[in-house]
Amino acid sequence: MARTRVTVLPEALRAWRKVADVTQHQLGKEADCSDTLIALIEIGRRQPSEDTANRISEALTARLGFPLPVEAFATIEGDAVEVAS
Repeated sequence: MARTRVTVLPEALRAWRKVADVTQHQLGKEADCSDTLIALIEIGRRQPSEDTANRISEALTARLGFPLPVEAFATIEGDAVEVAS
C-alpha cells in the first residue's frame, strides 16, 4: 500500500518549538497528541504521520503568528511504499 512518509528533522522541530515559547506538553495538547510523542519526535525516535505533522505545524503557526509550513521542520515524500514485515 502506498502512503506518504514524513521525516522530521528533530533539531528543527525543537528550535521552532522554543521560538514559539511552548513546552512539549503545551504543543502536544494543542496538536492533539501526547507530549511523549513530541519528545520522541524531538530526539529522533519516532516519526509522526502526515496528519500529526500538519497538526504540529498548525499549533506552531498559531503560537508564532505567521505560517509555519511542515517543510520548515520535516521532509515529506509521497508514495512511499509500506512493506509488511
